[in-house]
Amino acid sequence: MKLNGHQKALLDFVKSAHSGQLRKYTGEEYWTHPYAVAEIVQPYDDGTNMLIEIALLHDVVEDTPTTIEQIFDHLLFIGYSMGEARAIEMGVIALTDQYTTERFDHMNRSLRKQFEATRLSKIHPDFQTVKYADLIHNTGSIVEYDWGFAKKYLPEKRHILSVMRNGDLDLFIECYSVLKNAERYLEANLNETA
Repeated sequence: MKLNGHQKALLDFVKSAHSGQLRKYTGEEYWTHPYAVAEIVQPYDDGTNMLIEIALLHDVVEDTPTTIEQIFDHLLFIGYSMGEARAIEMGVIALTDQYTTERFDHMNRSLRKQFEATRLSKIHPDFQTVKYADLIHNTGSIVEYDWGFAKKYLPEKRHILSVMRNGDLDLFIECYSVLKNAERYLEANLNETA
């Protein structure tokens, strides 16, 4: 993927924020996930909607000690305008899980995921487009490496997709297809081992 100068500086920031973190199943450096999500959304980035930047940053607040304020300040430092930084900030906030175990420990996982799906159904269409790309990239490794978790994960993501329908239609269709194929793959493999 070809990145401009600001995006290259932002990728360095993302690598630093996720330093030492590895992907759960593959052992790859974690930053490769947001980079892959950015690659998926690149065709839908029009140069003003900041999809690549939002994709690169989408897990930073959720998975690192980095705050949204630090992200915003760094965006200005590396040359994004105030308006661009605000748009990116809004996207990162929208894609950061709000219904976490830490904040809602009185809710079970199923209820938290239902509330999160409802919240995601109301976010800006551009942010939903980034979420489609995130689902596409995560689904493959989960279904390949963790069938037990995939049995929970796929219905949750299917529900999110059923209510989150305002993003780019082509990427929505691709995401739907990826989830459908993953469900078939999981079912076939579970039937073989039964």
